[in-house]
Amino acid sequence: MGKVYNFRQCRQNSKAGHSMSRSRRRPRRGLIKRLLGPGAAVALAMLLYGFRNELDPEALVLTQIPVRLVSISDGDTVRLKIPGYRDQRFRLGTVDAPETDQPYGRESTRCLRNALRGKTLTVSIAKRDSYGRLVGSIYNNGERVDVLLVSKGCAWWYRRYAPTSMVLMLAQLAAKHGGSGLWQNRNPVEPESWRRGER
Repeated sequence: MGKVYNFRQCRQNSKAGHSMSRSRRRPRRGLIKRLLGPGAAVALAMLLYGFRNELDPEALVLTQIPVRLVSISDGDTVRLKIPGYRDQRFRLGTVDAPETDQPYGRESTRCLRNALRGKTLTVSIAKRDSYGRLVGSIYNNGERVDVLLVSKGCAWWYRRYAPTSMVLMLAQLAAKHGGSGLWQNRNPVEPESWRRGER
């Protein structure tokens, strides 16, 4: 007698086969999810951020790196020792301090020195500029140094590079309203204008 096919059993086997093939594909989808997870998203954001013209460290918070202060050049530029690397020039990216030959320039440098001396410092690095300096933010025991400088009238909020920073905007408004630091002068000249020869 010929073989009798059990069509119900065949359908069950077929369903089992499909479910087995689906279960085999799941780890592959899981792998894709892992590859496209938060780490990859951050890496992609960092890559895209490198092509932006404006610097706004608040838009992308990088890991804070412990550093040691070596010297201070002016009110917004220092030289730092980063573990494992030679000394690096570092520029605060969200503030613009008066030039050393500009009114309140020396006071601004002294203000930054007082803000950094003997403190536990960390930095977040956003980029390296055309002068070879690292650019980013400096933190003193977790507190942003740029906000401190602006609130004391030791530096200007660098709107061109941090246009959406509400905390810097409010700090500058408070310093200006209170006549702190460089705002003691009724019409202080912005450093960018000073560098262009506008006095």
